[in-house]
Amino acid sequence: MTQVPSQSDEPHLQEEVVEENHNASCVKCPTCGCIILAAKVAEYVTERPFKLPLCRQKKNVSTVEKETLTEWWSVKKAYDFENIGFTHASDGVKYLVCADCEAGPVGFLCPETHIHFVISSNVEEPLDLIRLSLDERIYVKMRNDREVRGRLHAFDQHLNMILSQVEETVTTVELDEENFEEMHKQSKRQIPMLFVRGDAIILVAPPLRHA
Repeated sequence: MTQVPSQSDEPHLQEEVVEENHNASCVKCPTCGCIILAAKVAEYVTERPFKLPLCRQKKNVSTVEKETLTEWWSVKKAYDFENIGFTHASDGVKYLVCADCEAGPVGFLCPETHIHFVISSNVEEPLDLIRLSLDERIYVKMRNDREVRGRLHAFDQHLNMILSQVEETVTTVELDEENFEEMHKQSKRQIPMLFVRGDAIILVAPPLRHA
C-alpha cells in the first residue's frame, strides 16, 4: 500500500490509502460522514488538474473561490456510487454533491469523457471544518440526546466551543404504561450564551441540514 499525499498545505489533513491503484477504504462525505464510494471501486488518478469551487465560500465576495486539485478518485458510471447528487451544469460542468446532506462540491463530472472525479483528500479534521464556521450558526449533536443550534464565537483544539443565541433541544424517552411503547418527547429552551464541552460532542454541521 502507498499513502496518498495531501493536496493541501495543512499537515493535519487525513491521508487516504491506495491499494493496487484503487481506494482501499470507503470514501465518505466530509460533512455528514455517509459513504460516497465503497472500498476498491474507484481508481486513483493523478496529474488531472481541475479548479473546483470551495465547499464554503467567503461572505460578501462576488467571485467564486476555487482551488486547483490534481488528485482524484475516478469512476466511470453513476451507479458505482453508494450516494451522490449532481448540480445543474455551470459553464458546462456538473458538480458532485452528497445526496444526503447536499454538501459539496465533492467532485465533478467531466463533460468530455463523462468520468466522475471525487476529491481524493476531502476528509478534513473537525477543526478545519469548524474554523470555516466561525461567526455562523451551527448544529451540534451531543451525548445524552441533546442538540444545540447557535452562533459559533470561539473554539479550541479540544473542540470546546462558545455559542450564542442558542436553541437547545433535549429528547427524552418515556414508556407508555398502557401499551408499553416508547414515547419520544422533546423539550426546547433558549440560552443567550453557552459553553459546550468538546468531549460531549458527537457531530457538528450547518443547522439547516438538521432542522
